Amino acid sequence: VQVPVGALVPVEDGVMAAFVVEEGRALLRPIELAGRNAGMGWVRAGLKPDEQVIVYPPPGVAQGRRVRRRAGP
Repeated sequence: VQVPVGALVPVEDGVMAAFVVEEGRALLRPIELAGRNAGMGWVRAGLKPDEQVIVYPPPGVAQGRRVRRRAGP
C-alpha cells in the first residue's frame, strides 16, 4: 500500500500515523512504514488498499471529527 507523504502524521518517537476516513469521520491510525521517498510512503501495516486517507490534514481535523470530501482539480 502506498500513500502520499502529505498524509503521514508523526505522533510520537518516530511512530507515524494517517487520518483514515471511515463513515464520514477522521480516524487517526498508527501505521508502519516500510520506506518512503520525497513523494510516497510504502505502508507495511496499518492501512488496507483503497482506504481513503486525508492528505495535508488541516489543523481542524481531529480523531472522530466529521469530514467530507472536497472537490479537487
